Amino acid sequence: MEVAWVKVSNVPLDKRSERNMAYVASLVGVPLEIDSATLHRPASARVKVGCRNVDEIPSVAEAVLGEHFYDFYFEVDQVLVRDPNRGEFLLSSGKNMDKEKK
Repeated sequence: MEVAWVKVSNVPLDKRSERNMAYVASLVGVPLEIDSATLHRPASARVKVGCRNVDEIPSVAEAVLGEHFYDFYFEVDQVLVRDPNRGEFLLSSGKNMDKEKK
């Protein structure tokens, strides 16, 4: 699992809570921690997220919060953990699949 701090924006200020930020972060990964110092910052809040590949975190995701649809924006702020075996796993999985087909 890779871990990164991600800036999340376009969450309405009146809907900013740890629960809602965890929900929004779950659109792109597993929420691990919320930076409470940024929770009510107008521009963006930071959430530590775990995922398979930090490079594949989308820049935007649409979801319902309350009774309205929103486009939430994500920007990787700081990568904390990279999976050094990610590429090897993908390659070895492909090789195993080729063997199974034969």
